[in-house]
Parts: sequence; structure tokens; C-alpha cells
Amino acid sequence: MSRILGTYALKYAIVRETRATDGETREEVLKPTGFEVIVRRPQARHMKLMDGYQDREIHGSIALLAQISNLDADELDLIDAEDFGALGNLLGSGSGSGQPTGVAA
Repeated sequence: MSRILGTYALKYAIVRETRATDGETREEVLKPTGFEVIVRRPQARHMKLMDGYQDREIHGSIALLAQISNLDADELDLIDAEDFGALGNLLGSGSGSGQPTGVAA
């Protein structure tokens, strides 16, 4: 079984903006448009870290994706909202509903 949950090509570049002492804004492209994000299947140890983010689902998703993808937390902080949503959907599609435990009454 493959450890890869899925891949996603960024629609928008991940860009860090900095302001120099002269007031000029500079942009550094961390990941270009089209960069292929690889998301591995999470393991139980990855899911445990979500316990530390109760009622802060976005923070937990960023922390989890930083552990199971080829993006780091800084890049995920700067990712476009549309790309982040798509990665969240990809992550959610792999969680499934679990195995049934019996017939509902």
C-alpha cells in the first residue's frame, strides 16, 4: 500500500514579502505555481498532535500538513487560502469514516 495520500499542484505561488530598511517591498518565491505538494497518509502519531489544537482546527491542520507533506509550517502559513482549502480537502478525503462497528439500532 502506498504511503502517498495524494498530490496537489499549487494554483498560486507561495511568496514571502519582506520590507527592506529603504522601505522597498521584496518578494521571495518559496514555491512556484504548479509546485507538486505530496501528502503522505497520516499515522496515528500524526493525529495525536491534533489534541493540542482543540477548537483551533486551522492551526491543527497546518501542524499536521507540515508533518505529512513536503511543505514546512512557514510555507503553509503563507499559502493561498484556495490552495490551503484544497489540501485540507485532500487530507479529509483520506480520513474516511472508519470501519463500521455494528448495525445501528
